[in-house]
Amino acid sequence: MESQRLEYLRLTRIIDTPLEDRYEKYTRLLSRALNCAFAAVSFVDQEREWFKSVRGAVVSEIQADRSFGKLVIESSDDIVQAQNSSLGLGHVIAFDQPPVWLVGTPILIGGVHRIGALYVGLDHDLAAREDQEVLIDMARSIKRDLAQTRYHHISQDPIREAILC
Repeated sequence: MESQRLEYLRLTRIIDTPLEDRYEKYTRLLSRALNCAFAAVSFVDQEREWFKSVRGAVVSEIQADRSFGKLVIESSDDIVQAQNSSLGLGHVIAFDQPPVWLVGTPILIGGVHRIGALYVGLDHDLAAREDQEVLIDMARSIKRDLAQTRYHHISQDPIREAILC
């Protein structure tokens, strides 16, 4: 399953690409919608969590084994929450305002392959289902963007259809 996840991630050709406004838009809107100082779109390969867009911190990548994104993709939950102090990310991510809680949802491709994470930093947990749905809906929008912009080079119909699930 991990090899398939990594193959779907590789097919996106997104790792190490320049900033794109479409991903900046997600972190900007999420920051406003949830009133948070930190928001990120990231993708996780076998060695690192790579950030496509970040608001409220200075970071481009961190080791996967020390990342919240890895925790999100390894969970079977739609929403993953953890206290930042228990993760020890303060020394690997230079937050503008260190959050108390990190709350994330996976970016899914092919219905089951968790290739990345969309997450926020808050001073409280994200208990309201409506707020959780904002996060989940934006992750689904990222998936649609990926399907429309990053998989156009795939000519095999079964793979393309699986990605669009």
